[in-house]
Amino acid sequence: MPLLIRGFPGHISESRVEKKIDLIEERLSNIEELLRSLTNPGSAPSWDPTRARHITPSASTIGDASALTQDGADSDSAFEGDLSLTAHTMFASDFIENAVQRTSLQDVPPNMHAALSSLRQIVSMQNKVSSTKEFRFRSQQPLPPGGLPDLPMPPMNAVVALLKHMKASPPGIFSLACSFLDVDDLAELCRRVYFCTDTFADTTFIIVNGALFYLFMEQAYLASDATAREEFERYQYMCQNNLETALAYLPLMLPAKVESIEALLVAAVYAVDVSKASLAWLFTSTAASLCQTLGYHRVSQSRSESAGPRDIKTLLFWHVYMLDKTLSLRTGRASVIQDWDVTLPRRVDNTMVADPWGVVITTWIKQAEIQHRVYEQLYSPLALGQSQEERLETVRRLEAEQKSIMAAASHVREQALFGLKALNASSILDIHLRGDELTFQSTLTLIYRALPAPEGSSTRFSQECIETARFAMQLHLECMQRIAEEGRHLKAVYIHWAILLTPFTPFFVLFCHVIDTSSAEDLKRLNDFVASLRPACALSEPVEKLHQLCQMLYNVALLYVETKSQQSEERGPINDEFDVYLSALGFPPTEFPIQGIETGGISQPTMQTAQLGNWFSGSQYMMGLLEEDLSQFT
Repeated sequence: MPLLIRGFPGHISESRVEKKIDLIEERLSNIEELLRSLTNPGSAPSWDPTRARHITPSASTIGDASALTQDGADSDSAFEGDLSLTAHTMFASDFIENAVQRTSLQDVPPNMHAALSSLRQIVSMQNKVSSTKEFRFRSQQPLPPGGLPDLPMPPMNAVVALLKHMKASPPGIFSLACSFLDVDDLAELCRRVYFCTDTFADTTFIIVNGALFYLFMEQAYLASDATAREEFERYQYMCQNNLETALAYLPLMLPAKVESIEALLVAAVYAVDVSKASLAWLFTSTAASLCQTLGYHRVSQSRSESAGPRDIKTLLFWHVYMLDKTLSLRTGRASVIQDWDVTLPRRVDNTMVADPWGVVITTWIKQAEIQHRVYEQLYSPLALGQSQEERLETVRRLEAEQKSIMAAASHVREQALFGLKALNASSILDIHLRGDELTFQSTLTLIYRALPAPEGSSTRFSQECIETARFAMQLHLECMQRIAEEGRHLKAVYIHWAILLTPFTPFFVLFCHVIDTSSAEDLKRLNDFVASLRPACALSEPVEKLHQLCQMLYNVALLYVETKSQQSEERGPINDEFDVYLSALGFPPTEFPIQGIETGGISQPTMQTAQLGNWFSGSQYMMGLLEEDLSQFT
């Protein structure tokens, strides 16, 4: 079996030659073993997109403190990706066990050692990610003996003043995060909590504390007086603690009624804000089931006649629909709501929400639909089994639809921003609406990722994919620059919804492109992206984790390019170690496996399909790390 090997330096001792030969033999043996596991159906499971599976917890509650153990020893794995990626990971795990014994990796520079150590830790975590870790909140408290009524609430006079202010003020963050709630309805729910003579439903408590959390957060941001800001922040954190505690003990066997769906939507929106996509999916899928039970997804004459001035049921359904479809792509899980089962017109009008939210939400519905179709038609196990010709046709169809949505959304966005400016609305809304454009470009990048690279290309991506990823990164930097230094809170809100809710494909595309081509320009783009996150780290744990993860990947890319450029024999084993870990994460360099080794007659389209599936699983896994404890990473 031919193998291309670089020559040894001219003057080295015999013992050193023997060590190098032993090392090369070990590397060759390991790489051959990996390739056999990927290409020989008789020795290991071959890549089969239809066998990818997800394991999700089945519990009647989110969990109590005894169930939510930190080590997750008794829980199933939360996700298992494509089998070829699993084979890479198993090989890398063996590689890790022997890493410290390899003389080639001793005495490496500290920054190199740190980068390799981080990669080892990430690869090792693939088999240790526990489903229970997804369902813990940072501020979660034990339930008091008297239950939720014993938890402290903000003073009633502060809440009354807040609700009055909200009713008389221009649209703010509440009208965005909780547009399915009406201020009068919220006031009634607050009365039930503050004037409780017997007890109140868990769902009531969740809606009240979730809504007050967002309202006090916005007031803290807008307050110019330091004392007032501290007071608002104290109430904000009080409501946050209450919300997280209530969600941790929420039974998912909820009655099928409007209030249950509202509470689950508040829970899902909050889970997105704290970068717990798996938990958001759990809340959303439960809400979707309740909507279907109640028939909210179907046109009904009797319901239309009894809807009243505000069709809350239709509005609730479309909010659930949007999260269901978006989280399907984010988590790689099947959507609960099927489009062929929905007969409601795909629009939200001014009978449901105030101007300008009707046309804006209608655009979001269309975008959520196409995001789900990107997963279903390009990256799902079934889609990965289609021919390259079928995939190309699907890409072009989704590309045309995404560009059509982008063109229409641009007009809608400018109209909405003009109307909000006339109302003197919160600047948070301006940033959020402009963040939509980044979501569109990121989705378009993911569509283009399914295109094959040109024959003979040094990278795995099409030029359209690379250019769109670059444009999206530039767009992100422009959005961050629009937000003044005093608007760091706005940066956190923008990052939560524009980057963390959907897979931020542009970063992973450019990361892999740098690994493939050593592009200095794209390496700088990665660094600029990492630097843009830094100002918001202190205000948001999810942003801090994203920054930590992206900083680590940037360091890996930088050091990989440096070691690759040196082309010395001493650096060869280090490059191999990088290659093995990156392959285990679904990001193998284009020259890996080593040139000259037979690949068992696998065709180029089949290899590209396998790489596409592994890349998607790898990028999802990396985003999923935001739900884990990253404090161990160096």
